[in-house]
Order: sequence, then C-alpha cells, then structure tokens
Amino acid sequence: VPLILILKVGAQIMFVKNDPQNRWVNGTIGKVISISAESIKVRIKKENKEKDYYVEKSEWQKVEYKFNNSKRQIETEETGTFEQYPVKLAWAITIHKSQGLTFDDIIIDSGRGMFAHGQLYVALSRCTSLEGLIFTRKISEKEMIVHDRVIQFANEANNQGLIDREFINGVIEKNKILNEMVSVLKTEMEDLKSQVQEKDAEITDLSRLVENHIKVDKNPTENKSPKKIIPQKEIPIKNIILPTYKKESSVNKDNTKPNKNVKKLSPIDERLTKLVADRYTLPEIAMDLKLTIKDVKSLMSILGLKFNNKK
Repeated sequence: VPLILILKVGAQIMFVKNDPQNRWVNGTIGKVISISAESIKVRIKKENKEKDYYVEKSEWQKVEYKFNNSKRQIETEETGTFEQYPVKLAWAITIHKSQGLTFDDIIIDSGRGMFAHGQLYVALSRCTSLEGLIFTRKISEKEMIVHDRVIQFANEANNQGLIDREFINGVIEKNKILNEMVSVLKTEMEDLKSQVQEKDAEITDLSRLVENHIKVDKNPTENKSPKKIIPQKEIPIKNIILPTYKKESSVNKDNTKPNKNVKKLSPIDERLTKLVADRYTLPEIAMDLKLTIKDVKSLMSILGLKFNNKK
C-alpha cells in the first residue's frame, strides 16, 4: 500500500489486505462513497447485492529476517510500523492479481502479448459474459500458451483405451471385494449353523430331563380329552358305588348304638370320591390330587371305588 494515498469520491479501489471480520478479502473491488478523517465509506458488490462498509486504517510492520545460529532457526525483528487504509486505486489490475475475482465488464490489455501458461485463460474467465468482454488488441495464436503437463493430462483423460482399462480394473477390484464379503458371510453362516445345532442339542437334553421327571399315563384306552379341574365346592354324589365302610347313622335300624370303630372319610378320600362320581379320568384325578396313577388306583381299591360308565 502506498505511504501517501490519494482518493476521491467515486474512485474505484481494490482492497490489499484481508479483513479480520471477513467483510472483504485481498483483491476485492469497491467504490468510494464518502471520505472522512476517521474512515472511508466503500460500496462493495457481493452476490449481485451492493453493501456499504466503513473502512478503518490498518497497521503494517516492516520486519527483517535473521538466522539464529544458536537456536538453528529463522527469527523476525520488527524495524518499523505505519498505518494506512488497506486500499489503493484500481482502475486497472494485473491478470495475476485478478485471479479469483469476477467482473461484469472488463477491458483486457495484453500489452506486448501473453507470456505465461494459462494467462489468457485467467483473463478470459474473469468476465461473466462475452458481451462485457473487450480486447484492446487482437490476440494471436502464439499467446494461447498451454503447459505440456496439461496437454498430457488432457490426452490421458480423453484416451478411450485408458478409460476402458481403468473401468475394467475398477470392476475387477469391486468383484474381488464382493468375493471377500461373500467368503466372510459364508463363514458367519457356518458359525450360525453350528450355534443352532448346539442349541438344538441342549433343547433335546432338556426335553429328556423333563420326560424323566414327569410320569405320563401311556394307556391308550383312557380318555385323554382335557377337562377343567372341578372347583373346590360341594358337588352332589350320584351314580357311585359307595365304599363298604360308609359312615353309620347315629341310630341303627335295630335301635342299637353305631360301631365307633367305623372310620370316617378323610378330605382326600372325599375328594377322590367326588372326582370318580363326576367321571374324571385317572390322569386327571392324579393331577388334581397330586398323586401318581398307581397311588390313585391303590386308594380306589382300598375305598372300594370303581368307575361307573352309565350316564
């Protein structure tokens, strides 16, 4: 930036330093709207919208670089500072400086001709339309300088043989990856099958243990149809052959005292009598009394009970 800056309202300027608040960057083009002792008001076009900013002075440092032999490193030493607005007149800028900028209208002055690779491309690509593009002189074919590496890249990128080869290599690589994934899935499937077989074996062992601890009546002649267990309430006894030692009445027919040695029915005997009277099967009676079928048969024999199939 110049030490002495000469500006006026309406002048086109360019910022030469990035703004810490990201309002502009080095190379941004603007227009002076007003000038005061403390700041300059600049209008900047952003995304097709114009916005005004107040620009304050920035500080520049002059430094010298020295090599520190003891620390084996480069060090800087500040020799002076000055303040100035971070702008300068920009009625014209170099093609190099214009990189990254966009303009609606530009005039390209190539002077004695383009002299670097890609320089013409940078100049042409700054303008948003062909209508806003003006050349001060005719551009010759010699000024269209392209680097050999760019030509080589373009030839390789557009070589159909290389494209096909890369495509085939990509397909082969993908098939290799898919085959590896299939192999992994097969291994996982085998592991899952082994786990299922182990679980099946455990279930079989548990089933055998359950069968060994639960006794099941295997008589095919018995009625296996499920019935509800009768509730614990008084049920009328009918169609039943009473046991031979049924309870005697308080006075016998011959007016003699009853035999005190006659046994009374226990609760389990009464329950068994009721179940037999209601025509429950042996397995159902055994389940209700929590006895084995063999024990139920023995108790029925002692009580003189037997099944009556008449309705």
